[in-house]
Amino acid sequence: MKLTIKVPASTSNLGPGFDCIGVALTLYNEFYFERSKQWEFIGFNEKYNNMDNLVYKAMERTYQYAKKVVTPYKITIIQCIPIARGLGSSSTCVVAGVLAANYFLDNIFSKKDVLNIATSLEGHPDNAAPAIFGNCVCSYIIDGEVKYVNYEINQNIQFTCAIPPFSLNTSLARSVLPKTLSYEDNIFNTSRAINIPHALMMGDLKLLYDLLDDKIHQPYRFPLIEESQNFIAFSKQNKIPFCISGSGSALLFITKDPIIHRLREISLTKRWEFIMLSVNKTGAIIDTIAT
Repeated sequence: MKLTIKVPASTSNLGPGFDCIGVALTLYNEFYFERSKQWEFIGFNEKYNNMDNLVYKAMERTYQYAKKVVTPYKITIIQCIPIARGLGSSSTCVVAGVLAANYFLDNIFSKKDVLNIATSLEGHPDNAAPAIFGNCVCSYIIDGEVKYVNYEINQNIQFTCAIPPFSLNTSLARSVLPKTLSYEDNIFNTSRAINIPHALMMGDLKLLYDLLDDKIHQPYRFPLIEESQNFIAFSKQNKIPFCISGSGSALLFITKDPIIHRLREISLTKRWEFIMLSVNKTGAIIDTIAT
């Protein structure tokens, strides 16, 4: 028997919703698990063909929660989500590992438990939550336990990702953030973030254009993303909702109509890739294949 887990990409933050808001997208990494005499990692970057592999770490952590010792598996990934671009690639590995371990432990943990275990590895739930539950998820933590609210997104909403040929390391993206924030900046972000789920549910692009502005992280991260100013100018000129996807380097436009043909007209020196995605409504899907 081969276990298969299909985990969606996710975009987080959506401007002011720093580490709190995430949306699942229709782009996927697929994982296959087979019992083995030793650990095997197929399809991963060579540097992760060992115990530093996030899927392995997530499985091990889940077994630790169950007070059991994890046994070896052959783990294969079909990688479709670009790595280190702010589209939740690492979260798919963590979520797949926790879900796989839970399956092999006879599903002793609930989906809420799965989110808490994944967050213990990720540090925050903004990507893991939508990868598990689908749709838009707003999360917060109380006494180490993740709480969340799941919101439907208007069926006409589309997410166009502008993906550059370079990555942005999450640790670098966090290192440029300010150590302290003013009341004014906090109020600016909070007043916008609290209305994002409503705007997504209603498909209100005009409102979203106003809401995706941010003073906590994007002003410090845009300079790390070459040619981002070209896309900022395009967004302002056309009044299209726009933000960094996660911590970058991918950028995100929210529309109802296709805009890829217009993005290709922007003067750029780098070879950017553009993909249009919809919201994933199911989250990760588990299945088995007879072998």
